[in-house]
Amino acid sequence: MKLKLKKEIIENRSLSNNAIMTYVGITSCYKRDFDFVFLNKNMINSYMTKKIYISKKFDENIRSGIKELLDQKVIICNDKVGSDYYLGLQNIQLEDNDKFIFIDFADVQTIMTSSYKGKSNLLRFYVCLLGTFISKNHIKDIRDPDKYNNILGMMSQDYLAEIANISIHSVIEYIKELEKLELIYVSRCALKFKEQSGKVKKHNNIYGRYENKELIDEFANIRFSMYDDLHTTQKTKVVNNARSLIQKYNYLRGGQEYDKKTVAAIYEYVCKYNEKYPKKAKDMGVFEKYGYKV
Repeated sequence: MKLKLKKEIIENRSLSNNAIMTYVGITSCYKRDFDFVFLNKNMINSYMTKKIYISKKFDENIRSGIKELLDQKVIICNDKVGSDYYLGLQNIQLEDNDKFIFIDFADVQTIMTSSYKGKSNLLRFYVCLLGTFISKNHIKDIRDPDKYNNILGMMSQDYLAEIANISIHSVIEYIKELEKLELIYVSRCALKFKEQSGKVKKHNNIYGRYENKELIDEFANIRFSMYDDLHTTQKTKVVNNARSLIQKYNYLRGGQEYDKKTVAAIYEYVCKYNEKYPKKAKDMGVFEKYGYKV
């Protein structure tokens, strides 16, 4: 089942993460041709978590989310008995000119049944991320643009932080968590390119749903090849730097001492290496004596 969410609501900064989570839950509970819906916290919980039992924390989050949506008139309460609501949904129904975001409800359940503690935060970020997928109207320099329509995005971390109203650190954390859940796939590139103005910039990451990872890699290869004026130089620097760091890592294991800055660079590289190649992960025990948790 796909949910069609109103972008205006998802990107409303005055709404909390609990309110957005509740909005997604409510949207999953009603049929599109109904103006009203009868529901309660337990219904939203069972849809989103696939469980009858509702935790105290989730109960509080849904309760506060419903109150917030009512206070801001995103939904309308026509009647209420205890925790049972008869809600008017006119304000969340999409009009012809409204921008919207599609999300698979199975993805919502994947997040809400995960072990991650900040589920409502992660859910909101994921929906915001889906809302940045590019359409054919924005792809002017790629062959066969229809092929990638609404498949992927390539916004900067600064932009993602802005629309989700979070820090860059949180963006990085949430992206890693969504990758672990195999909801998104990210094509990363350390290469740079030169704009027409002469300014040198680093390529943004290219991301999309995990199921489309082959298309994402294909798109990335095409896009990177179009800005190859600095790639040869940058690629050589990246490769040489990687070789230097792995060599220093081997020396470190052999008892070689390095300053804190060099050790930090080696540690960061090995972390990235292990994340990319988990089957060939390198031993991190050597970093314990420098105060790193491994």
